[in-house]
Amino acid sequence: MLAILKIQRSTPITVYYDDSCGICERCKRLIAAADWVGMIRFIGNSDRTSFGHQIPQAELNSTLVVFDDTTGEKTTKAAAFATIFRALPLPFHIFRFIALPGFRWLSDAVYDLVAANRHRISKWFGVEVCDTSTVQHGK
Repeated sequence: MLAILKIQRSTPITVYYDDSCGICERCKRLIAAADWVGMIRFIGNSDRTSFGHQIPQAELNSTLVVFDDTTGEKTTKAAAFATIFRALPLPFHIFRFIALPGFRWLSDAVYDLVAANRHRISKWFGVEVCDTSTVQHGK
């Protein structure tokens, strides 16, 4: 259990995300801005030609999928976010606690709730698909 929180060097990862979701796209931009060391490669789920991993379409449509490029380990949901936090430079490593036993069931439940409503949430926040609403309104 403590091995999850052990300070490790950042490792390169590949993140497959829903590029038709405004919130997902916004999260990708925030993570990319924090990734000043360049450890994260993002691939939208609509760009199948860029895929370097075999991922079932049903999985892509329902969850974030992250691969550790060093070990090949695949993670989803809260564990995927923990992998992203590990890839980011310090101090982001601390947020890996979301994948610890005891926290993971809650983190996965919150993830599932947000994922199931991500397009609706995007509209609530005024972030349409591919962020086209902000472009069209000149924001």
